[in-house]
Formats: sequence, C-alpha cells, structure tokens
Amino acid sequence: MTTDDSTGRRTGRPARAAAVLAAALLVLLWGGAAPAWAHSSLISSSPAADSVLAQAPDRVELVFNEEIRDFQPKLAITVGAADPVEVTPTVDGATVRADLTGLGLATGSGGTPVAWKIGYRVVSADGHPVSGLITFSVGDGPAPSPVASAPAGSIQADSDQAGGLGGWWCVVGLAVVIAAAGAGWLLLRGRHSAQGE
Repeated sequence: MTTDDSTGRRTGRPARAAAVLAAALLVLLWGGAAPAWAHSSLISSSPAADSVLAQAPDRVELVFNEEIRDFQPKLAITVGAADPVEVTPTVDGATVRADLTGLGLATGSGGTPVAWKIGYRVVSADGHPVSGLITFSVGDGPAPSPVASAPAGSIQADSDQAGGLGGWWCVVGLAVVIAAAGAGWLLLRGRHSAQGE
C-alpha cells in the first residue's frame, strides 16, 4: 500500500478498485453481449420447406431453436396468386402453431400443384424480431418452379435488418449504470477516508 506524503491518504486501494471495475466492465461488454447477438432461428417446419403435399395442410407448425415470446406473432399465407391471408398463431415455448381450417385456402387440382408461401414474424426470447419465408407446393404433379418475389403479406423476410441494436442498448445502459455506481462508491470511500484522518 502506498501513501501520499502531503496528505497521508492511501492511494493503492482506490486504484485497485478502479482497475477491478474496469476489468468487470470489459468482461460485461465483450462476454455479456454474445447472447444479444444470437437471434432465434427456425430449425424445422410442418409442412417442410420445399415439400410437395398431396392435399392442403390443416395447420402450420414452426419450431425455433429457443423460446419465442407470445408478443404479436404473425403468419401471412399466400396460395398461388391469391392475396395473402394473415393468421395469428399460438406460441408454446419454441413452437408456433396456426390452424388453417376454415380459411378457404385454394388447393392444387387436376395435376397442377399450387405454390404456398408462409411468411412469419415472431419475437425471440431476447426481444429481437425474427422473420422469414417458407415455400412448399400442394397438388399432384411436379412442383412449380420457384419464382423470386417479395415475402408473403407485409411480413419482412430479413430478420437481420430488424432491431439489430436492441441488445447493444441494454449492454451499454447496464455498463453506464455499473460505471456510475462504481464511481459513486469510489467518491464516497475517498470522502469517508479523508474524514477519518
């Protein structure tokens, strides 16, 4: 421990505390930010992407790699050239389901398959929106060739574009709070030490 000869105050302890605080902030910023970068991703669907079904599905099921928040999930289903039909699915952990019965969606007939597109938008456990598009065909015969088009309905297909900074704001806010608390603690310790001498 060192002392300042003019005041007799200890200088080693606050310097060590500041170094520990700085190291903790670095660990928080680099180590704690990793989960914020990992967005949910679709791991399977029923119907499966690019599959050909003999008849129209009566439900859609999407399974993600982590839990999904039950916060305004949306599906937009487009059959052939028809307008998209928006459906509000149910969320059960990492699984999102929608009942399609009674929606009057077209099916393939006479050997001509009909292309189906299911656009989805959900919110992952870390608060980031996740969206994408699944395509498959319904009907007999060869599947129609894929046509490049916009995602079904108004649901965006690019999850990396939506809300990418949300996790960073949380980390920065937490770092500021910790830094302010540490600075306040150091100031109070310094005043308390000065009064005790």
